[in-house]
Amino acid sequence: MEKRLTNQRREGIALGLAGGSAKGLAHVGVLRALEENELAPSYIAGTSAGAIIGGLYAAGKTVDELDLFLADLDRSGFSKLIDLNWGRGSLVAGDRIEDMLRGLVGNIRIEDLRMPFIATAVDIHTGTGFYFDRGDLVDAIRASISIPGIFEPVSANGGHLVDGGLRKNLPLTALNRFRPRMLIGANIVYGTRRPGVWETTVIQRAPAGRRAENRELWERLKSHLPWHSESPLDDEAAASLELAGRRTDRPGLAEMLTKAFAVMSSESSLEEIRVAKPDLLLDLDLHEINVWEFWRGPEAAKIGYTQTIKAIERYKARRSVFSTIGRRIRRRLSAR
Repeated sequence: MEKRLTNQRREGIALGLAGGSAKGLAHVGVLRALEENELAPSYIAGTSAGAIIGGLYAAGKTVDELDLFLADLDRSGFSKLIDLNWGRGSLVAGDRIEDMLRGLVGNIRIEDLRMPFIATAVDIHTGTGFYFDRGDLVDAIRASISIPGIFEPVSANGGHLVDGGLRKNLPLTALNRFRPRMLIGANIVYGTRRPGVWETTVIQRAPAGRRAENRELWERLKSHLPWHSESPLDDEAAASLELAGRRTDRPGLAEMLTKAFAVMSSESSLEEIRVAKPDLLLDLDLHEINVWEFWRGPEAAKIGYTQTIKAIERYKARRSVFSTIGRRIRRRLSAR
């Protein structure tokens, strides 16, 4: 799949956008910051949420349009996208999300986008990774967002395709074929501690909470949703708790699966960063936003923008120092 090009001038900027569920909506702010600093990408590769934002951008959506997209994805709008899929190997069918994406870009093909774009996915049976650089854009995005156990896999390419984060959460090496003059990686940092860190310590188990018994079916179903509450509540009370931003001490099944996947994906991102060595690495920290809080997209975008601006400032400062050192060395050599 990798194409090695030789004797060609390096041109353009390549951008890899990591997956991160709701945290990945920060990529809208990343794109705005890059545009404002004349670092707009010419090539994009994305995984999961990165595939959504990167794919829409490559399809011609402006950053302002992406901001409007996030603003429309409020709590009510998000809940309408959740089509429960009990008994078919996943919690969510994903048909409504696919319909939403088609409403935004239609049936456009990847090869017809305004810039080269790659979405990642993995065959859950064989572990084979795919870089989709051709074919239906929405099909590629739909496969890339299919977190195992959360979204129904996409039947394609002779198998069942799931989220590319299973093997390549931050797709950077996929961009080598374009020989860009600059490689940028937008990584989502999971949790408040850097991934890869292990602690040797004593286990201190928390007191066991009482389990609710004899719930009605709907209450049992709601316990699997990301905003799960342990107490049986009517919809109005549950909505009030959500709006107040309260958390329970025990995550629901959807949140548990997504967070487990995020921990695993963060390790693959570290390996990709080590191998690809991006010129500019954006480690986006959105610890205050839960992985399922898609209705906080505008807030995530602001955080992504602010952190990207700071990273660009540091990058330019380093380049200035190296440029000064280089000029001094050249002057000394010429004076000899």
